[in-house]
Amino acid sequence: MSGHPSVTIGFLGPTSVTVDGAAVVLTARRQRAVLAHLALRAPHPVPPDQLLDAVWGDDQPSTGVRAVAFQISKLRSALEPDRIDEGSVIITSAAGYALDVDPDHLDIHRFERLVSKARELVTDDPARCRTSIDQALGLWRGRPFADLADRPLLEDEIRRLEQRRLLARRTRAEALI
Repeated sequence: MSGHPSVTIGFLGPTSVTVDGAAVVLTARRQRAVLAHLALRAPHPVPPDQLLDAVWGDDQPSTGVRAVAFQISKLRSALEPDRIDEGSVIITSAAGYALDVDPDHLDIHRFERLVSKARELVTDDPARCRTSIDQALGLWRGRPFADLADRPLLEDEIRRLEQRRLLARRTRAEALI
């Protein structure tokens, strides 16, 4: 992670991206979809053919994995506008592409960590549990992947996150009792 800018990415609502504190707008829907799939698997690599299936579905271009590489290139330009060294927020390897971002800078991962922490504290330290849950719920800005909700491969993840949100609310209620 060293050597590249501080990137924060949010999917608990419409896609939001900041680079070194400045908002970056990803206008291309496919770029946002590629970023979402990389974020869900971070820090593990996602093979290009999986990204192709997830992002293009039945409407795959004849250029195949080159289309994925093009979107990765555009994402790198957006996430690292001043890139001069070889380090990258998106790592390319033989296994595919991986997002190299601090897990706490991905709202979906931070949410999960905070809810898990709160669940551990619910009976022994209800005040810290509520603080953790409030932080987790504060990350939500709307429906998960709001600007990508029509992607069939995200439907399960959206449902899972919404169930985790309900669990977080129940945990908060338990901590109040």
